[in-house]
Amino acid sequence: MYGSFGATWTARFMSLRASCGAPARSIRCAAAVSARKRPEQVTVGFAAETHDLLDYAQRKLEKKQLDLIIANQVGGENCAFGADTAWAWLITPDAPPEQLHLITKEELTERVFDKIASILRTRNT
Repeated sequence: MYGSFGATWTARFMSLRASCGAPARSIRCAAAVSARKRPEQVTVGFAAETHDLLDYAQRKLEKKQLDLIIANQVGGENCAFGADTAWAWLITPDAPPEQLHLITKEELTERVFDKIASILRTRNT
């Protein structure tokens, strides 16, 4: 389902997640991972905001030096928490934000992995 990422990617993600500790440390964790990433790595973050979603997500993308951030609205009718569907934005440093209208979370996952693959292809050309 996730192309060439498979178990290696999952293991690396889980290892990074475990080494960063509690969610309260996630801000420092994301910045630390970005600071030491290798060229073949893609850093991805998440922004869950109650207001000014795109503005806050863009700031997080820049501050943490991420390659991609997935932005979700918290609260209201478009809230992804506790739902099987989500409205989300995929934001990269070099392109306008991509709005994903109401889609299943499985579809969102596939779009995120497609975006990561696209970032990697761009770097390799």
